[in-house]
Amino acid sequence: MFITGDYNRRSYNCFSGNVCYLLERKGFLLSEHMSFGLCGGLSFQFELSDPVKFRAVRELHCLTEYLYGLGMEIEEKRSNGFDDFCHQIKESVSNDAPFMFQYDGFYFPFTQIYKKTHERRIALVTGFDDSGFFVSDFIYGAYDAEIKLDDFTQATDKSKGACVNFTYYEVIAKEIDRNSVNEKNIWSAIGDVSNHFLREEKENVLIGIKGLRGLYSAILDYRSKAENAIDWTSFSEDIKQAVITLDHYGFFLEEIVCKKLVKETYFEKLQTCSKLFLEASDMWQIVSRLFFKLGVSPSDKTMERIKVDIDKTADMLERPFMLLDEMAKENI
Repeated sequence: MFITGDYNRRSYNCFSGNVCYLLERKGFLLSEHMSFGLCGGLSFQFELSDPVKFRAVRELHCLTEYLYGLGMEIEEKRSNGFDDFCHQIKESVSNDAPFMFQYDGFYFPFTQIYKKTHERRIALVTGFDDSGFFVSDFIYGAYDAEIKLDDFTQATDKSKGACVNFTYYEVIAKEIDRNSVNEKNIWSAIGDVSNHFLREEKENVLIGIKGLRGLYSAILDYRSKAENAIDWTSFSEDIKQAVITLDHYGFFLEEIVCKKLVKETYFEKLQTCSKLFLEASDMWQIVSRLFFKLGVSPSDKTMERIKVDIDKTADMLERPFMLLDEMAKENI
């Protein structure tokens, strides 16, 4: 069994938090903001379904390539049932490797969504015994938390009500290349994210700047078809994930400047972009509170305020993304 309690770090995001821990075990210290920015990407995806569901999604389209450059391979896989899943866990832990897997936070007592909301999370199995598994989720400050076998089964088996189904990540860590956090990789990640946020479109899903600007009208259109289908309180909680995402990216850009990881001529523009991301995060926090207020006491005035603040957020984000896009094109 691993003891992750001495890791002593709370995560902003379940995936990037786990990546940082796995890298640190190999002696490679990388802040979560930097891990997030280099591995990730940033996207806002608004999925309008029944009921309306908002999701702020970290797009990990450049994750595999970046981590491979570091000397780490992470591949998503799915087991053939619970027995196979347990075998994969025990084999991984017995070979001195934490087991990274998906679970439904509804079933784990240490989560804030326990018995409230079904939501996919990512954590590490750090050990096991006859009664269950020891799990670490750095978002919740859970280090080697004991999870009973029945709870673990429910949280990972879709046939028992979970929103995931025996999904895990095969992690192969080689010798870490400490020179891989370089200017080329930084601009490549920034360019990929900016292009995605400014231009990418998907059928039936509102993404990026277009998604932000279309969100209000999409909600109104949906309400006209299904008046009582929107859970505003839940909507508010989902938006808080976008607040964390914006903070992450803002601090990532700030860290690039502080550590002088790119040419000095770009420092001022990167600081401007970082500031705008953090301001947009504050605005989005206000939007979250307004949606919560709407759930408690619906009013047209609150809806009008939401429209104004959504437009402000889109304006705040469009400017830094255009600046970042220009800088990335100069360097890629």
